[in-house]
Amino acid sequence: MSTFNVLIIGAGPAGLATALALTSSPPPLNRSIKITIKERMTVKDRQARQGFGYLVMPNGVEQLETLRASSILDNCVPLRTSILADSQGQTSTIEVDSCYCCARSTIVSGLEERLSTSDNVTIDFGVHVDGDTDTDYDLVIAANGVNSSQSAKLNPNNLPAHNAIQTRVTVFQSPSLARKLSGKFTKTMFKSSLAIGLFAPNSHDVVAFAQYDTNVHGVDPDLGEICNLNNKTSVIVPPELLDFFNEGGSFNHPSNSHLWKQVEVPDPRCRRYHDGKALVLVGDACHPLVDFTSQGVSSALEDAVVLAQCMTDFEYDDVGSALVQYEEIRKERRIKYVEAGICLMQNFKRGGLMRPFTRRGSAPAEAEAEAEVDSETESEATSSVTITEIQPLSPNSGEILRKQHLLYSENCKISLNKTSRRESVVRFCEEAPEERHIEQASTEEDLNPFQDHFVDRKMLRAKAFNYRWASLPEGCIPLTAASSDFKVAEPIQKALVKYAEEGYCCYGPPEGLPEFRASLAKYFSKKLSESHEWDCSLEGEGGLMRVDSSMVMATNAAAAGVFHVAESILTEEGDECLVMAPVDFLLRSAVNALKNRKIINYSVASEGEEKLPTFSIGELEELVTPRTKLLSVCNPHNPLGRAWTVNELTDLADFAERHNLMIFSDEVWGDLVFEPKVHICMSSVCKSAAARTYTVLGFSKNYGLEGARIGGLIAPSKAKLDEVVINSGSATTASGASTLSQICACAAMEECGDWLELWRQHLRRNVVYAVERLRGMAGVDVKHMPEACFVIYANINKVIIGEKGSEKDLCQFLERKYSVSVIPGVVEFFGPGSYGHIRIAVGTSLEILREGLDRLEMGCRAYKNEKG
Repeated sequence: MSTFNVLIIGAGPAGLATALALTSSPPPLNRSIKITIKERMTVKDRQARQGFGYLVMPNGVEQLETLRASSILDNCVPLRTSILADSQGQTSTIEVDSCYCCARSTIVSGLEERLSTSDNVTIDFGVHVDGDTDTDYDLVIAANGVNSSQSAKLNPNNLPAHNAIQTRVTVFQSPSLARKLSGKFTKTMFKSSLAIGLFAPNSHDVVAFAQYDTNVHGVDPDLGEICNLNNKTSVIVPPELLDFFNEGGSFNHPSNSHLWKQVEVPDPRCRRYHDGKALVLVGDACHPLVDFTSQGVSSALEDAVVLAQCMTDFEYDDVGSALVQYEEIRKERRIKYVEAGICLMQNFKRGGLMRPFTRRGSAPAEAEAEAEVDSETESEATSSVTITEIQPLSPNSGEILRKQHLLYSENCKISLNKTSRRESVVRFCEEAPEERHIEQASTEEDLNPFQDHFVDRKMLRAKAFNYRWASLPEGCIPLTAASSDFKVAEPIQKALVKYAEEGYCCYGPPEGLPEFRASLAKYFSKKLSESHEWDCSLEGEGGLMRVDSSMVMATNAAAAGVFHVAESILTEEGDECLVMAPVDFLLRSAVNALKNRKIINYSVASEGEEKLPTFSIGELEELVTPRTKLLSVCNPHNPLGRAWTVNELTDLADFAERHNLMIFSDEVWGDLVFEPKVHICMSSVCKSAAARTYTVLGFSKNYGLEGARIGGLIAPSKAKLDEVVINSGSATTASGASTLSQICACAAMEECGDWLELWRQHLRRNVVYAVERLRGMAGVDVKHMPEACFVIYANINKVIIGEKGSEKDLCQFLERKYSVSVIPGVVEFFGPGSYGHIRIAVGTSLEILREGLDRLEMGCRAYKNEKG
C-alpha cells in the first residue's frame, strides 16, 4: 500500500483542525495517509505563549461536531448574552445561541489531544519552513498565519497590509470577575473608533481588548483617560470594566498583553488559495479577516472540513482538481466575511451601535453587511431584518457546500458573463425575543449591485457618450471618462418615477429647490464634521462646523459651478488664477472662457521616489502677483489620486490669507477617498479658509448622475452666493439646474448612503487590482497607490520610448488595434506636467476591468516593440 504524504505548516487551530479533518475522512483507496505538522515555535515557547481567547461562532461549533471534537467546548464558557453600548449611552442586550468564549490554549490542546491517538500524525516543534516547500510531499497545507511565506509566494502582488485599526488584548486572572462575566460579552464604545470589550473564556481568566483607530487616537493612547472612567460623559461604563481597572487590569503588561495590528487584503477576489498542484492555504494564511466579524477560528475550522471533503471527493488522486473545488467553495463565503468585516469596521469608526457577531448566532456574521437596517438606531428586540441566507455547515458540511457550488456553477454555466443569480433571503420578524418566525423570500439579483453581471453593455453602447461606450467603435472597452458602468441606486430611480408621475415640471428658484439646498447643506455639514476634530465653525463661535442652506446653490453639473466661481472672482481683464498642474481641464477651460484672464500653473509632483506628489508653498510665493485673485485646489486630486492632509490644506489656506486670495475647492471626488485616509474639506481646516472658500460638489463620480447634470456650489456666505447667482444667469432662467435633476440628487444624499459605501469598496478593490496589474506591465509604472478617486495616472515613458512615440499616438494605437481606450496625458486634458502618462478609469466591473487591462498590456507591449 502506498502512502499519501501531507505536510501541514503551522500547529495552530487551522493546522491541527485540518490534520484532524483529514484523518477523520475516508482514506484514499489502497493508500494510507501520513501527516507531518511542522511548527516554528519550540514546545517551551508554545507553553509560554499560549495566546488569548476566541469567540467560537455557531458555524465553528458545527465544524467541531463534524470533527467529533465538540467536547472541547466543555472546557469553554457558553455565551448567552451580548451587551453592547455606544458613546451616547445607548445599550443593546442581545441573546445569542451556540456561541462559546474559549481560551486559545483550550482549542489547541483539545485538538492536539485528539491527534495524539493517531499513528499517522507527527508534530515537529521548532522547525521553520520557508516559502520553498519540500516536493516530497503529495500535499502541502500552509496554516501558518497572516505572514505565511507560502501565501506571499502565491500572492506576491496581493499581500495583506496593516490598516489604522489596532487591538490591545490582555489576559487577566480574576476568578471573581470571571464569575460575573460568565456567559456575557460586553463591548463599550467610549468615543468614535475606540471601544473596550471583556469576556471570560473559563472560570478564572478574563480576556480584555481595546480596539481603536490610530488615525484618531494615536498608536499608544491613554485608555483610562480617553474612556473617562469617572463617568463624566454619557457613556455607561459596565461595572465589570470598572472592576477590571480597579483590580489592576492593564493593557500594557509585558507578558500578558499583545498588540494586534489589523490587516486587510487589497483584493480578496483575486487572492489565490492554491497553486493548482500541491500547495493550498487555510486559515489566516488563506485570507485574514478583520476582528469585527469574530469569524477567524470558526472560518479556519470550515476551511479544514471543506478541504478534507474535497480531497475525499477526488479520492486523493487528482489533487489539483480538489484544490480548485476547495477554492471555489470557500472563496465566496470568505469574501462575504471580509465585506461584512469592512462594513462593521466602518460602523465602528462612526461610533455606531456595535454588533460584533450575528444576532442570536442564527447565521454567519457576514449577514450583518447586508442587513437592511439602520445600524445605529435599530432596536434588537423589534427589528425586521433582511439577510442573505448562508446555510449553516452541518455534519455533512463539505458535501453540502460542494453540492451548493455545483448547483451555482450549473446555473451560471461557469461563465464570467453571469446572468442574474437567485439568492435566498431570510426575514427575521422578531415581535419579541422569544417569538420568531421566518419568511422565505427570493430575489433574482445579487444584493451587491456591483457584481459583474449587472453591467449592461448593450444599454451602455446606446447611452454612454463622452469618450465612453457609445462614442467608441463597437467592441472597444472604455477605461476613459471617470463614470460608472452600473445603474444608479434604486431610490434615485424611484424618485425619478414619482416626480414624473406627479405630472408637473415647473421652474425652480434660481438658487435651486429648497429641499435640494437643505439636503446639500446637511450633507456637506456632515462631511465638515467628519473631516477632523478641528474646533472651528463658519460663524467663528467654535464647535461643530456647518453650513446654512442660504449658502448653497444648485448648478447645471459640477462643471457649471466651476465656471460660475471663475466668472464671479476673475471680474477684470488681467486677473490671475493659480491652477494645479497636472489637473483635470475644467477650471482651465473656465478661466480661458473669460476674456484676457491668466492661468498661473503651480506644480503637483513628487520630490523623490518614496514621497507622495504634493505642491510647494515656496513655488506659490514666487508665482503670486498683485493681479492674482483666485487659488484653486482639486481636493481630492484628479488624476493623481491624492487626498490632501490637514497640514497641506492649512498651508494653502495660510498662503491665501497672506495674499488676500479667494479659494476654489473642487471636491467632486470627496466621497471616494479610500480608508485609512479621510476626505478633508478645504472649508474645515481653519476660519480663514471657511471665510474665503467656494466649494463645488458633484453627483456623477459618487452616484452615477452625470447625465442628470447636477452639482452644488457652497459659497463662503449668503452675500457671496447672491453674487454668484446674479453672474450665473440663473435669475433670468438663462441658466440653472433642472428640478428633476435636483430631485435625483436629494434621493442620493438622503437614501443612498449604504449604496455609496458598497460603491467605494468596489472601487477600492478595482484600484488596487489595476495598480498591481499596471506595475507588472513592461514599461508601465505607477509610483503611488491612489488614496482617492477611481482613476490611475500611469507613467508610460518606457513604452513610447522618448520621441519615437507619443501619448496620443499610443492611445490611438490601443483603440485601433486592441480595442481598449484610455486618456492620453496631454495639455488639453491635464495641463503642463502631464506628458509621459495615460489615465485609466476603473469605474466598471472587475470582469470588464480585467479584460481591458489584458488588452492594454498586449497593446503596450506591441507598441513598445514597434517603436523600439
